[in-house]
Amino acid sequence: MVGPAADAVNMCTAAGTVTGSVAAALQFFALAQCLIQEPWPKAAQVQNDTAFDFIVVGAGTAGSVLASRLADLDGVSVLLIEAGGDPPQESIIPGYHDVLKGTKYDWNFTTVNDKSSSQALKGGSQKQPRGKLLGGSGSISDMVYSRGFPEDYNDWAAAVGQEWGWDNVLEHFKKTEHMTDERIINSRNLMAYHGLAGEIEVGGTNRSTFPTEKFLEAFQEMGFSMVQDMTNPEQLGVGRFSHTIRNGQRDSAVTALLNKAAYGIGPKEHLEEMSIPVVKDLPVGENLHDHVMVVAFLATEKGTCTMEEKDKYMQTIQYLYNRSGSLSDTNSMGAYVALENETTKTKPKVPDFGMYPVCVPVNAGFYKGCEVALGYEDQICRELDTLNQDYELIAIAVVLLKPKSRGKVRLNSKNPFEAPLIYSGTFSNDDDLADFPRALTLAYGLANTTYFSGKRAFVVDLKVDACSLVSGDDKLRCQARALATPAWHAAGTAAMGSVLDARLRVRGVRGLRVVDASVMPTVVRGNTNAPVIMIAEQAADFIKEELNVVTHYDVE
Repeated sequence: MVGPAADAVNMCTAAGTVTGSVAAALQFFALAQCLIQEPWPKAAQVQNDTAFDFIVVGAGTAGSVLASRLADLDGVSVLLIEAGGDPPQESIIPGYHDVLKGTKYDWNFTTVNDKSSSQALKGGSQKQPRGKLLGGSGSISDMVYSRGFPEDYNDWAAAVGQEWGWDNVLEHFKKTEHMTDERIINSRNLMAYHGLAGEIEVGGTNRSTFPTEKFLEAFQEMGFSMVQDMTNPEQLGVGRFSHTIRNGQRDSAVTALLNKAAYGIGPKEHLEEMSIPVVKDLPVGENLHDHVMVVAFLATEKGTCTMEEKDKYMQTIQYLYNRSGSLSDTNSMGAYVALENETTKTKPKVPDFGMYPVCVPVNAGFYKGCEVALGYEDQICRELDTLNQDYELIAIAVVLLKPKSRGKVRLNSKNPFEAPLIYSGTFSNDDDLADFPRALTLAYGLANTTYFSGKRAFVVDLKVDACSLVSGDDKLRCQARALATPAWHAAGTAAMGSVLDARLRVRGVRGLRVVDASVMPTVVRGNTNAPVIMIAEQAADFIKEELNVVTHYDVE
């Protein structure tokens, strides 16, 4: 679930890197023509009256997988439409995975201020980055390979059909996966959940960084078990994630698969308000939800964070020379937290929260990342930036994995190029707020572990005006409400069971399917990129079955 917290850190330390390190290094290598290249698919030249068997709208993660699978069929023509252009060079460098958010390659959506949650964010509005380029959000994501848990999919199966039960979706996860993570590949037990013959590489090494090791040690000291495979549904604990990286470059639905190959349907009342003819009255735009993130901050004496500013230039040159060094991979980790039921004193088998710490070096220019990625109001960003002049910051993203709150998306006008109205609905269900005090207290406990207490770590108490008159758990709840941001895993607005049937067909409309994160009835407990790939594989099989094409694949 590594996302906004890491992005805030990396954006403030990497923004200058792209314009400085990359430019200098590329200039250095220009004479040798040692530039980063990726053979993006050639754009189609579509003439008037051209007919296609399938038209896939959106070349994001799901669209790229689906179009590629359909294009494999004999005698079938496929048109894939994408609003954005080819990804820039930075997008395929793992070490620069954060720098495209907030740029022209991002739709730069924001939520409508609900006057309740996220009031410590500038304008009370949450940022909703979505990729506007080939590969969509999969080209600007953190490349974390995460699936959620069996219970997530069994809930889907109970609601819409057994096609979406864990046993079935696991085979579709395996279909696309080419597992090479050395921590997993040699374990028969772990490999029972992974595939070897897929197109997208899922890699990882035992190589680590100093801050990652210290975070892992601290969480283990706090009682978390060390987990070798963070996708393993039988274990909860702390560990390093696998990532979709191949030969030092981002691997995605575009690079691995695609390079091989007038009317709104929606709520009748809303469409009529917009003077849009109604083809089918369906609750499109309802059921919007996302993982809810609150960042806990610690301050420590320096000595934990790695990568000095002077090293960035050499690391960039090393990457351009042979795709190695710190920019060729990403070393993120996290901990899954299952909170004990205060009445029964039992723990669930699935996590309630995820925690994802990152380290901000002293004097990192944190204000910019705070403003651009997290979107906090000026006073809070200044407070953190001032503290960062003398201390390293440990930013711990505390993420609610199964929110009950729901928002909605509405049209702003009939103009399809105008940004939609996004109502987050964050904490509209009070149950989502109830356990944040316990989760935040646990995160702050990192300061009391052996290593971080030796670094004189202390909790940063952000001055949220609305919370100045309360204390204890009430203060933590107040701060959580005010500082809440999405984790950039929005889902559910064209959900199976309401808008779609179990085979992803729009109810009552012939020849139209939806294939992306919006089809999820409930968001999975983890990053959504890998589940979206699985959903696209399912969709391809549904279509092939209806075309009487035999579906067979080897996942061993």
